[in-house]
Amino acid sequence: MTLEDVAVPEAPTPEALETAGTRPADGLDERFRWVFRAACALVILPVYVAAVRNGLHHWVPTWDAATTTVRVNDVFSRHPPLIGMWSSASGWSGHQINFIGALQLYLLAVPVKLLGTTWGVLLGMATLNSAALLTGAWLIRRRVGYRLGLVGCAFLASLVWAVGSEVVVDITPMQMGVMPYMLLLLAAWSVADLDLAAIPILALVGNYLFLDHLTFALAVPVLTVWSLALLAWGLRRRRRDDRPAWPATRRRLVRFGGLAVALTVVVWLPPLYQQVFGRGPGNLGALLSASGAKPPYVPKALGALSAVVATVAVPPLWFRPSFRVATFNADGAGTSFLKATIAAAVLLGLYALGLWAARRRADRTSVVGLTTGLVALLVGFGTTKKSTNPFGLRVNYLHSLWPMSVFVWLVLVLALIRTWPAWSPKVRPSRGLATAGLVAVAVTAVFSVLALPSRDLGAGTPAWTVPLARSLQRQLPAKVRGKGPILVEWSGATGAWALWPSVMLDLQAAGVPFKVATVSDQHQFGLDRAFQRANPNARYALLVSSNRVALPGYHRIAEAHEGTPAQVAEFERLDQQVHAWAKTVHKLELDPATANQPAKLMEPYQQMLNGLVAKARASGTSIADSPVFVMNVSNWYDEAHHKLVVQVPGIDPVVLHRWAKLSYDTATHDVYVYLAPIGAALANAGPLTSTAPGPVVGNSSP
Repeated sequence: MTLEDVAVPEAPTPEALETAGTRPADGLDERFRWVFRAACALVILPVYVAAVRNGLHHWVPTWDAATTTVRVNDVFSRHPPLIGMWSSASGWSGHQINFIGALQLYLLAVPVKLLGTTWGVLLGMATLNSAALLTGAWLIRRRVGYRLGLVGCAFLASLVWAVGSEVVVDITPMQMGVMPYMLLLLAAWSVADLDLAAIPILALVGNYLFLDHLTFALAVPVLTVWSLALLAWGLRRRRRDDRPAWPATRRRLVRFGGLAVALTVVVWLPPLYQQVFGRGPGNLGALLSASGAKPPYVPKALGALSAVVATVAVPPLWFRPSFRVATFNADGAGTSFLKATIAAAVLLGLYALGLWAARRRADRTSVVGLTTGLVALLVGFGTTKKSTNPFGLRVNYLHSLWPMSVFVWLVLVLALIRTWPAWSPKVRPSRGLATAGLVAVAVTAVFSVLALPSRDLGAGTPAWTVPLARSLQRQLPAKVRGKGPILVEWSGATGAWALWPSVMLDLQAAGVPFKVATVSDQHQFGLDRAFQRANPNARYALLVSSNRVALPGYHRIAEAHEGTPAQVAEFERLDQQVHAWAKTVHKLELDPATANQPAKLMEPYQQMLNGLVAKARASGTSIADSPVFVMNVSNWYDEAHHKLVVQVPGIDPVVLHRWAKLSYDTATHDVYVYLAPIGAALANAGPLTSTAPGPVVGNSSP
């Protein structure tokens, strides 16, 4: 489809450009104004309910949420973050890289400063996501009026329900873009449909996504260029066809376009300053250099297409539980070729029907919406194809597919409803639209009610970590106050890994400066926090560990535990069996068939297993004592067939899996915090080097 195809003959009048979306089509539409506002309230109700419920339950950030909150607190410090969070692509690109900017951190800085790291984070994220939803509803209303705007509310409510209550208040980079990406798609549609007031919105949300997560490095530029190209084409036609009205339109274009440019310049100043004047290597230059690196895994075109089709065209589409357990696997497979082909053909057939009918009716809004939906599909495919996680397609890196799916179906349904009177001459258009609006209100209410209960579909703060973090929060401040700067490290299993950012958040709240040792941590928490080993710039070393025994020179200052006495007793009984079996292990093999993943994709895991076994044999230790082995066995289980992905002759797989789960949930979730003078720590322990747990394999994408 060309630009000429999109630019339908009946372009809006100058008056329509001036008041686009603000003048109802008739009196009946106007009477739906308050119904629309009530529907908008229903859309955001579950978001604020989730925030308040978590606040009343004394939620605290852990893991990546705590890491992000530390950097939010840094906004009002002497070293505000100029760039975004550290990117895991640093591990394979050969360059330490961060996300381009830190706009999210600055937007959350005021609520966190005023309300603290619990209520500030929860209400701050609830407000950001609610603003995205409400602005999106407003843009839909400007496109199609109040009655069909209710249909848009129903789709937005379905997205809130689909992602679950914990994701809509999640501060982590993986989740922050879900609702804003929906707004980006709606803003692109609006700008392409000559709504000049949407230009600053497109600029703000586009920069928010582009700066704060590399997932949107393709989507934002493509959608922005697309919408601005259609805007320029439409305005060119308007200037040609109605020159007397052009000065007024030009003034609005200059006003809104100037605001968009000003917003863009302001939000790009910090990363540009860091590139030229900042401490350490320039991040923009590092990103440019890293872009030429060869990823360890690139999905095949058919696999990427399968992943997109599985989310957009194959039921259950974007609905639960696909947001947590995707219908596609790590290699993009998971949906049968026949089913995917039929579903894609149905979707594209409906799009062709909608475009044909909209062209016949000279309905520019529907034509532009549908073509923007097709562009969104192409962007989704490109984003999936460029997904470079070493272990295949990861759902949490592809969450943009869910709002994209909602948008694709939203514009299709709106286009077909607007065409409905042409297919049913006996139905009066006003009555048909009113019926559709009232049905949409009921659907919105249903989704809103369904989204109210707590449901964690992949938030960055696992529920089990919260009581542990609160326990440490009560113990630590009195033990570390006045002892800074403190070098903070972690060792052991998942509990220590999850809680060590929370410990840094506690130090920050107590006014205790801290340092970090590894290069990746320094890029994550700021180069001003780099620990200097040769000339130590820390007075004490603090170790967050899952080990009950302190290292030489350290003494325990806090601890937190999970697990009932019965679980501990069961674990001890199974632990004896597993350790006896581990003495006989000489080789472990993965089963790609059980994993439902291609053998090539399993090679990194097999290499890791070989390394674990070799290390245990060389050191005379047991593989059962390896935190990496424990964590992976707890995930290497095919529930449907009661098989482990790793072949374990000599022991019941169910026993091994239960042992790993108990170990993961009790022993590895126990957290101990140790403190030592920096001299003793350097002399006796290193300092330690943080070691992340190994990769996780499952029969579906994590």
